[in-house]
This record gives sequence, C-alpha cells and structure tokens, in this order.
Amino acid sequence: MEGFIQSFIVLFVAIDPLGIVPTFISLTEGIPENEKRKIAIYSSVYAFFVALLFIFLSKWVFEYFGINLSHFKIAGGLILLILSIRELLIYGEYYKRRTDGLGVVPIGIPLIVGPATLTAGITLASGFGYAITSISLALNIVLTAIALIFSAKISALIGKGGITALSKIFMLILSSIAVKMILEGIEELIKVIRI
Repeated sequence: MEGFIQSFIVLFVAIDPLGIVPTFISLTEGIPENEKRKIAIYSSVYAFFVALLFIFLSKWVFEYFGINLSHFKIAGGLILLILSIRELLIYGEYYKRRTDGLGVVPIGIPLIVGPATLTAGITLASGFGYAITSISLALNIVLTAIALIFSAKISALIGKGGITALSKIFMLILSSIAVKMILEGIEELIKVIRI
C-alpha cells in the first residue's frame, strides 16, 4: 500500500493536474463545452497509452543501449530538476508557445504526459513494479481528465493565482524528488565501482 501511495503522489506531482488547467482553458478558448469535454477525454486516454507503452518498453531500450537504472536515475533526475526549476521560474511559457493543435499535441503530449511523467513512471516501475505504477498512472490520468472537464469551474473556484501557487508547490516537491533520484543513482554507481 505504501508503494502505491508513493507512486501515486510522485505521478500526481509530475503530471500536476491543477497546473494544466489554465493552459487547457487558454488552448480551448472559444470551443463549445461539449467539444472541450471530448478533447479532455481523448487527450487523457491518448496520454495514458503513450506513457504506458513508454514505461513498458523502457526495459528493452535500456538493455539495447547498455543503460542501467543508476544511469537513468541520474539523467532522469537532472531532467526533472531542470523542468521543475523552469516551471518554478517561468510558469507555462513552453506550453503557451505550442498552440498550433489540440488533442494529441499539445494537450495529450506534452501537457498531460511530458518528460517529467515519463521519467517518473520508468523509475517507479523499477522500484514498485509495473502493476502499481500502471494503476497509479491510470488514477492520475482520470483525475487529470476530471480537472480538464471541469477546468472552468476549478479556475473560477480557486482562481488563477491559487492554481499557480499550487503548481509552484508541486514543482518544488518535484525538484526534491529529482535531487533524491540523482543522489540514489550516484550511490548505486559508487557501490558498483567498489565491487
């Protein structure tokens, strides 16, 4: 149960469902509500299957390139750290520039499932197993879909400032997780070198 809670929280922070809401609203401005719901559901389903495929195929990709989990923890941790710092300092600028399409890109990928989610998913699968990671991912995607479907109401309730503040807190937690990943990767490599 503890593994499930940990994986759920890590993926929740990586996806940041509430942080996606303002960008989703701006990308779908002027689109009828029923169409917005369809986009939210379609994007979430697509994002889930892409993430799941990536997580399950990562083992064979690692073997092919001679990469082990320690290497990935360090590289993945650095990516997560850079992404979280970027989002802490410049909120949403990357996504706001990508308004050339909807559904699959940019809402499904990289808004719902981006590098942070994929990196976290692979690391979690190696630590807690594919079943726990898949269930955690599915629940987080469902929560994200709900947040997008009710994005206008959430924005009105919390306000743009409140959403931004929560997103910054999530990014701070993500940066801490990234540092932990980097340190674990370095420790594992040192143990291998000593052996």
